[in-house]
Amino acid sequence: MKIELTAPYKSITTLVTEELPDFTLLIGRNGAGKTQILNALREGKAVIPEVSGADIELGADIELYDMYTFHPPHTTSVGRHVNQFAQSTAESYLLAQGRDQPLKEIADEIFTRYTEELEAKSGIQERERFEEKLRDEVGKIIDFTVFAFSDQSTLYHQSIYDQVLRPIMSQNSVEELGKHTPTGFNGNYAAVLSMAMKLNAKLPHE
Repeated sequence: MKIELTAPYKSITTLVTEELPDFTLLIGRNGAGKTQILNALREGKAVIPEVSGADIELGADIELYDMYTFHPPHTTSVGRHVNQFAQSTAESYLLAQGRDQPLKEIADEIFTRYTEELEAKSGIQERERFEEKLRDEVGKIIDFTVFAFSDQSTLYHQSIYDQVLRPIMSQNSVEELGKHTPTGFNGNYAAVLSMAMKLNAKLPHE
């Protein structure tokens, strides 16, 4: 994808971007124009042609997050600790860290086992319907909450929560089990993982 200006915006008179991946971070010095680019998108002065159009709604189809949304644990201001928090989150999920295997691999095994059993029992169409519904759920995760399960959820949801997400949840989040009220990350790696799933439209093992 590319970001294109439709009109000059504040200090940005021209903007040329190479082909960008679907999930892109803007990094630069203070005053370099990162926030201006985001505001230009917000105000329609810049577009992403692949996703822009008459039916696109900001907040529904294009979501903007700034660093103040992603507070690192035990801090009230944003600084270098944000990068450390992001690194810790990735390490908690991608590396074993005292476990027999990384949580990502466990998530992959849960998904494979559940969907293969579902296909064997009910057919490939039922498996495809389940995955489509699951991706829709991921896309509708409430900000700052953990992808969890309810009374209507499947054994897959419960297994992902118990074996993958709960092991990296903060104690505060464990006490909030079953609640879906936005409360902020508060050092909760599982909430960061859930947000990453939502932003990338990916399932936990992906």
